[in-house]
Amino acid sequence: MSKYSLILLLGGSSTRFNGECNKVYTLIDGKPLFRYSLDVFLSDSDCESVYIVYNKNDLSLLDTYLMDIKDSRINIVVGGSKRHLSVYNGLLNVKSKYVFVHDGARPFVSISDIEKLKKSLMHHASATLAYKINNTIKESCGNSIKTLDRSCLFGVITPQAHHTEIFRNLLEKALNDDVIYDDLMVFERYSDIRSDIIFTMNNTVKVTTIEDLGYIRYLIGEKND
Repeated sequence: MSKYSLILLLGGSSTRFNGECNKVYTLIDGKPLFRYSLDVFLSDSDCESVYIVYNKNDLSLLDTYLMDIKDSRINIVVGGSKRHLSVYNGLLNVKSKYVFVHDGARPFVSISDIEKLKKSLMHHASATLAYKINNTIKESCGNSIKTLDRSCLFGVITPQAHHTEIFRNLLEKALNDDVIYDDLMVFERYSDIRSDIIFTMNNTVKVTTIEDLGYIRYLIGEKND
């Protein structure tokens, strides 16, 4: 396939994390959280550029944790007030035919999953990693409770990958949308394009709360043994 660019999102405010700093800069085994996924993408020769989208209040931290990397592919971009606006700020700079979007708080991206997404983009305009829902899921609306068909449900994670021009054109239509949780919602709301769903067995953990860190530290320590 053609080369791709990566938009790595570090611009969140981590309001649910309640830590001393933005969660993506938390050190785990001496390494900031976001570097675990960044280093995997940098190891892929098909990744021709990286746009790290950051919160302007975190610039000194970001500079510190990028200091040891001598890689001309890395660029930094100031984020927006919402996730999809941050994605757009990064997307404005992308010249590659394909673009990947990844959350810096998800440390366990794998080369095997990246390869699956790359292959999918040869036949689809958009693709995402996902995992199957095994628990019983219920929906509460007013006084009623409804059990959802879990065979139709799945959890969506990143990276998500797209044809750059198609994604950029659709995202421009969504800039004033108040509720865009992930890239796929842009395709759902502003096109009839169906994103390809790629189920993964790899770890899907994302650091959202400070309690998640203990589990992440356990998993990373386990990998380093």
